[in-house]
Amino acid sequence: MRYKAAFPIFVEDPIGMETLKISKVIILIIGLVLFSKCRKKYEHCDNATVCVKNIGSNRIAYAWNNNGLADTLEPGNTTCTNAGEFNADPRNQSGEIVYFTTKDATWAIKTTSCKTEKEIDH
Repeated sequence: MRYKAAFPIFVEDPIGMETLKISKVIILIIGLVLFSKCRKKYEHCDNATVCVKNIGSNRIAYAWNNNGLADTLEPGNTTCTNAGEFNADPRNQSGEIVYFTTKDATWAIKTTSCKTEKEIDH
């Protein structure tokens, strides 16, 4: 009940102010819960890998990060290296660049996921 100041008559509140306040609080809580559930999950890992697959028909002498051409990659095979931490969250983005070197070329490969893959035909 609510008292109108101009008249000494008590008037019953048709909606119920307490009910209205509780409804607003419940709607606010439901909205916050739904918003927190809809937040996008970004990929993150401490030990990302970058892999290169030889899709050509020749063997490739190669090195990671310019460490001399000490290894050979056979046709159809894949080689990988550790690329450190990767985080796709735009507020805290991180990802290394690794270098795959052959006798004729060097590729700078940016880590784009926890397992970045590149195909080469060399």
